[in-house]
Amino acid sequence: MAHLKRRGFDLGHVPIGTCSDMPSSEDVKAAWLSDAAIVLPSLLIENIKNHAENIEKSHRLMENVLETGEITPFLEQPPYQEAIQENFFI
Repeated sequence: MAHLKRRGFDLGHVPIGTCSDMPSSEDVKAAWLSDAAIVLPSLLIENIKNHAENIEKSHRLMENVLETGEITPFLEQPPYQEAIQENFFI
């Protein structure tokens, strides 16, 4: 069972299914069109640790925006400013 918690609210527990094979493209398309979850087993497992820092930064940004209702002040500060400046002029 997996415990689901979002934005500080306990949403309960759900069973963790097992899926050892990649779904067919037809199954992925059907799930996508019905707004259902698409399980892609082991697709990220090997590389998820390489993105841990970016995931943490995104999480902090989300928490700050939810707390203040503002995004612009955070985007004008490090580390977001440097990342955005690579592609956009602020």
